Amino acid sequence: MRAIVGHWTSGAGGALNPSRREALEALEVAGSLAEVLEAIAREESGPVRTVVTGARLGGSCVSHGQLREILENGNGPTLFIFGTGWGLAGEIIESSRYRLEPICGTGTYNHLSVRSAVAITLDRVVGRKMEVEKLKS
Repeated sequence: MRAIVGHWTSGAGGALNPSRREALEALEVAGSLAEVLEAIAREESGPVRTVVTGARLGGSCVSHGQLREILENGNGPTLFIFGTGWGLAGEIIESSRYRLEPICGTGTYNHLSVRSAVAITLDRVVGRKMEVEKLKS
């Protein structure tokens, strides 16, 4: 991962695509989820809420609307953890504060890239809030 980031920030990729370089310069690579949670806790106040989601996530899940309300009424940072088609490790799911419902299509075939799932999820959970805040200013 560090080699990929290096290619786009200080290597040839960064010279070819300055906007990608700028976006990836904000990235920090960590060795584990525990390291990520520790880094967030050092920079933010309050406990880090974790939200897991994935295409095959089972168990009791909150909806996108419910999560939006939870985040609007709560304090502290929130970390979204997205599973791939292979899912997430059970211990990550079990240790998470919230399970977010999967994004489902109209048929039985359910395949989204993680990038698409992230975009849809962020729009459903914080998109409208950001739109309303823009109208207020």
